[in-house]
Amino acid sequence: MVLIAFAAVVLSTLPYAIGFASQTSDVVYIGALNNSPDYAAYLASMQLGARGEWAFHFLFSSEPQQAVYTKLYYIFFGHLATWMGLSLVATFHLVRIFFGLTSCLAAFWLISCVFSSEKERLFAYGLAVFGSGIGWLLLILGRSIIRGSYPIDLWLSDAYLFMGMAANSHFAAITTFLAGMLASFLSFIKQPKAWKIFLTVCFSILIQLNTPYIPILVDMALLGCVSVVACERKSIPWRLIGLLIVIGLFQLPLLAYNAFIFSGDPLLRIFAAQNSNPSPPFFHYIFGFALFWPFVLLGLWGFLRRMRQSDRNSPSDQSGVSFAGLGAALAWITIALVLAYATTTLQRRFMHAFVLPLSILASYGYFHVFVPFTQRSRLPWLARRSASLAVLISLFASLSSIYVSLGYVLFLRQHPPSLFEAKTVVEAVSWLGDHAQAKDCVLSSEITGQLVASRAGLPVYLGHLYETINYTYKLAQVKDFYSGSFKPELLSPSGCRWVFLGPHEKDLGGGLNRDILDKLDPVFNNNEVTLFQVKP
Repeated sequence: MVLIAFAAVVLSTLPYAIGFASQTSDVVYIGALNNSPDYAAYLASMQLGARGEWAFHFLFSSEPQQAVYTKLYYIFFGHLATWMGLSLVATFHLVRIFFGLTSCLAAFWLISCVFSSEKERLFAYGLAVFGSGIGWLLLILGRSIIRGSYPIDLWLSDAYLFMGMAANSHFAAITTFLAGMLASFLSFIKQPKAWKIFLTVCFSILIQLNTPYIPILVDMALLGCVSVVACERKSIPWRLIGLLIVIGLFQLPLLAYNAFIFSGDPLLRIFAAQNSNPSPPFFHYIFGFALFWPFVLLGLWGFLRRMRQSDRNSPSDQSGVSFAGLGAALAWITIALVLAYATTTLQRRFMHAFVLPLSILASYGYFHVFVPFTQRSRLPWLARRSASLAVLISLFASLSSIYVSLGYVLFLRQHPPSLFEAKTVVEAVSWLGDHAQAKDCVLSSEITGQLVASRAGLPVYLGHLYETINYTYKLAQVKDFYSGSFKPELLSPSGCRWVFLGPHEKDLGGGLNRDILDKLDPVFNNNEVTLFQVKP
């Protein structure tokens, strides 16, 4: 179990190691795997903590903002970086590795609460940690894009444990807390102890501090748990229902606070509207978990059949399976699919760690429906090889995860411009961080803005599709500015204090006209980048 967890962490970290090792005297690896804008947003939040702040405000937007207490996860680790004397990039990756490991361990804890058989645990665990879809096969067949979307097992990091720990730390942290919350409650059902409910509440609050809306997945799973217990006992488990109410009450304060700030703050309302995460067409979820679904459906059939049986005297003890755990997995899958197509801007975010409940139900379907069927049928050779077949299924389900890791290794060795930056640009950003005031806004291209906010901790006029307020308008303004169109509102006393002119800005239009230059004082030049300070 621990070896599998370490293997996952090493494989997910290998591309980063290759990226940092591939740096040269001319280019710097920024430290991201694929989504450099979001990586910049994580580091920008850490910048707030690194300089002693606890409240959040957008560094990717120039408007006056009211600081609010949200996105505390990365702000906290910014503080941690300062306390430990580490760079933000090093802290980001150390935390990513730590939560990558804990997400695997928490997943095994949850699986162990459902299955007593070692082979059932290992099958579910292997599927949960490395399992993905058949995106690799679609690429071989030349179907890399289907109805406007790549196969989700190549990009939807939220839904997979391995992809989540590879992409960032907060996906793995959420998975740790989700699995821990459900596992501690299942453990309480088996052996009631007050500390287990305390753990359940703590995990739910930790999830909310990271992502306020995600606890609903496990809340519904807990409800599924209690429903199964009621069916098994043929009575209403009032004690468990009371505990559900208590858990919900502890979640209410943070839920109300987040609802208040996101509905009351005009900038956060714009951010929420821009932060659109639509689900792909449903068949992408079919392909994205292709080897899971047959056994999930068998598990569902077997679970419902057992629950319908008239003799349900402690079926969990008879089969070595926690039916409450299976009910929780089924409820989790159901609510995730419903919310993935609900009328919100957060659709695909509700697919977080979707692979985990699928793995639990698939393992039950394999060992308690499929294997017994082979034993009863004229397929004894298949029954004798059920363990080997389980290993083969796990291997094929893991191919996309392995493909993604090794693919990024090869990709990063080529110094892709989206993940490597010219050293001259990084030096200019560092100079700016040393000489600008913390509230000085910087005007630059979007790509440079990400570097300035994440590495210098300065607010920028443009930098992120979601976190730049009125992004489309500002993008057009910046393009016009660097094409030579004078925009006095950008350089007014209430506007930007610094202007960045480097290779990304020159790509937008070639330079600055004389009307603009008359308003600026050149203060830094390293042949590729010129920094200007706006004249008073």
